[in-house]
Amino acid sequence: MRPFGYVIVSVGGGGLIGGTASYLRSIWPDIK
Repeated sequence: MRPFGYVIVSVGGGGLIGGTASYLRSIWPDIK
């Protein structure tokens, strides 16, 4: 489990879509 702050940084840094996609890839590396 990533810290909740990681989600905030990802979303804030890459936009909602990009941040969510990066977060999902960090959980499920199988997602391309």
